[in-house]
Amino acid sequence: MALKILQTIRAAEEWFVRIILTVMALATFLAAINRFTIAVPLMWPEEMVRILMAWLCFIGAPVGLRLGAHIGINVFVDMLPVNARRWVMRGVYVFGFIFCCILFYGGLKNWMNNYTQKTPAMRISIGWRYSCVPISAIFMAVEFVCLFMDSFRDVEMSNEGEV
Repeated sequence: MALKILQTIRAAEEWFVRIILTVMALATFLAAINRFTIAVPLMWPEEMVRILMAWLCFIGAPVGLRLGAHIGINVFVDMLPVNARRWVMRGVYVFGFIFCCILFYGGLKNWMNNYTQKTPAMRISIGWRYSCVPISAIFMAVEFVCLFMDSFRDVEMSNEGEV
């Protein structure tokens, strides 16, 4: 049950990123066409693209974490024996989870302090821009927990193969 929910959330994240990227491209194209053909620039596409870029970055972060696409410096970690390497990575996952908890708290506090303000062009709450931070922190924390648990599962599977 939990695995099915996790797979559904992961698929939704990936689709959400695709949709955001498509809407960003269309809004930018519309703004460019309008600026150079009608010579009357629209203000809302630029603002919308900025908000969507924040969402793209923050919702894309858990996807990148899951796929191992984030930048890592493994020179020293790769020099360690396999068992020590596993424990270092587990420590990274724990610190990543703690960071996500801090990010959630800070993002929620920032959202609550700014949700009454309105954006200049679209006149929507700035809270929409800031709400991506705590939401992303939750998704990333779940990914760090999964990576941490998988690190123990990988050891169990490798030990079964050695017998």
